[in-house]
Amino acid sequence: MSTDLRNFDLIVPCGIAGCKATSLEKLLGRSVEKEEVAPRIAKHLGELLALEMKEISRKELLEKLEHAEQAVVVSA
Repeated sequence: MSTDLRNFDLIVPCGIAGCKATSLEKLLGRSVEKEEVAPRIAKHLGELLALEMKEISRKELLEKLEHAEQAVVVSA
């Protein structure tokens, strides 16, 4: 399924007049799956933020978030 980009026509990306939002599918001329892109985005974000990105399961993430929320409640 492709993203309908018409809804993005009112957005001025990064404040650059005359530019429109696009998609990887449109740029590459082929379908692009999330599994192909996600690791690359995570790696690049980690490099930009000088962080080591680690893959964890959804369950592990939810447990970590719950633990962090409980720590905030206790310290408040």
